Amino acid sequence: MNGSGHIHLLGSDGRFLLRSQNVIVQGEGINSIFDGPYIAADQQAEIRAKMQRQECVYSEFRYQGANYHFYLEPVGLNGWYLFCANSWWGTS
Repeated sequence: MNGSGHIHLLGSDGRFLLRSQNVIVQGEGINSIFDGPYIAADQQAEIRAKMQRQECVYSEFRYQGANYHFYLEPVGLNGWYLFCANSWWGTS
């Protein structure tokens, strides 16, 4: 991730269990990846369905004028996921 990535541990519901000291999305009340308006509702539904099936998820979001991509990888324990987010490397 060339030093610009952020890795977090999530519960099966998308809530942060362990959070990197460096976060992309700032603010109070951000307790899960589904809090805040940056991931569209239809995208959230797709992500939740994949997480329930313990599938990998690759997607993207836009926050404060910047594009980011993220990857969710099931840990294989308790429905937990590694959530890796990084600045977007492609064109916007």
